[in-house]
Amino acid sequence: MMYISSIISLVWFVKFIWGFLIDNIVSAKFWMVLSILISLGTSLYFGLNQIIILPLLVGLMLINGWAEALRSTGAGGLTCSEGKRYQNTGKLQSIREGSQIMVSILTGIAGGWIAQYTSYHFGFLCLIPFYLVLLGIVCLYKPVKKDSQKQKVSFINTIKSYKEVFTNKQFLCICLIIFLYNFNPSFGTPLWFKMRDTFHFSKMF
Repeated sequence: MMYISSIISLVWFVKFIWGFLIDNIVSAKFWMVLSILISLGTSLYFGLNQIIILPLLVGLMLINGWAEALRSTGAGGLTCSEGKRYQNTGKLQSIREGSQIMVSILTGIAGGWIAQYTSYHFGFLCLIPFYLVLLGIVCLYKPVKKDSQKQKVSFINTIKSYKEVFTNKQFLCICLIIFLYNFNPSFGTPLWFKMRDTFHFSKMF
């Protein structure tokens, strides 16, 4: 389970690529809509299909993970651009982060209830109304027209700009601290099995 999860999460480690796509190819709105449609399709498939083979499961979850990473990158970019436009980036970032924390708590409680009393099929079907609402909101969003005189930055120049960041010792030290702080294999699937099989915690708990 941890091995599969690590494969699925690979798309999150290259978010700068998705940022480049959103900033330079088509539009942020296009990528956001595409990501929601992918997640809608994945939820429908897992919600309605009773037989799912492992390679297909990993493949679909990898694509869905890419859609989520794309959506997260796009939302962050829109928060920054709209904040810069209206001079309220701090407030928008606070609302976004606060909303994510609140929703993650509610999702955890609802997910525990679904896991204990229903099936994962029902859980995926429950996501569909939220994706539809999100799709409507994104479709209503009217992006600001980009300055036609502004030159697009090439992908090579984007990569080169990271050189200054990754040669900064203070930045690398902070990255190491964050990595060591988060690197604890027991805080994952093994601990979940321990809680369920040894301590007999309910899924809701």
